Amino acid sequence: MSSSYEPFRSRSQGTEDIKEDSEKLIEPEPQRETTSLTLPRLQSPSSGRAKHAKHARVGLRVVALAIAVTVLGIQVHSAQIWLSTRDRVVFNRTTKLDTHSWAVIDMWPTWTMIAAAGLATSIQLSALTSHLCICLVDRHGSRQHAVSVYVTSAILIAFWIAAMFYFKLANYQGKKKSMWDIWTWSCHQQDVAGDIPWKALCIQQQYTWFASIVVAVTEVVVLILFIYNRRDMRGARSTQGKFSLIPNLGA
Repeated sequence: MSSSYEPFRSRSQGTEDIKEDSEKLIEPEPQRETTSLTLPRLQSPSSGRAKHAKHARVGLRVVALAIAVTVLGIQVHSAQIWLSTRDRVVFNRTTKLDTHSWAVIDMWPTWTMIAAAGLATSIQLSALTSHLCICLVDRHGSRQHAVSVYVTSAILIAFWIAAMFYFKLANYQGKKKSMWDIWTWSCHQQDVAGDIPWKALCIQQQYTWFASIVVAVTEVVVLILFIYNRRDMRGARSTQGKFSLIPNLGA
């Protein structure tokens, strides 16, 4: 049985339906759930090799620094002994005369090795500082850093090898000339007893020669590793896209 109020009831119900529809339109659409994929970071083989080469370079620099410091200390000590005893006179039992403990000594080989060891020590300290200081590590990939490494390494290697061969040449020619060097004279006098430690000086000069060879080889290897490291860094940069996932996976 119809009532006179039914039209009003139907109208109010229709209004409620329209209101619900409008609220549905206004209500923002829920965001789609996206599954974030945590993928492992891939590292190129070139960057891995470059990292190992860098660590090897730092280790070799520590070795070269330690040896250069010992060479510097030995040569400074030898020069100090010569400076403090060069005017000393002793009685020669063979000739029955007072003679000088030292012959006329050519000190240039000693001064040259001191200069080379001092240069090597300063360069190695500066290179190791650049690896330890965070403010300088970021510059390792720059062109200026590469140029500075090439220049300092070339100067150090050339100077060190020249000083090393001059040191050996002076020893080889010691008995053929009127001026001796510390190495030749100390080994010549190593069996003579006295206040001057001739035998210790002779051994120290021999150590300097063999240590200088090790430093020269180490410096060359460090430079080769640096060139290798730079090449691998460039290779890693050029192939970086091959080892990184394409962004916007959902596109």
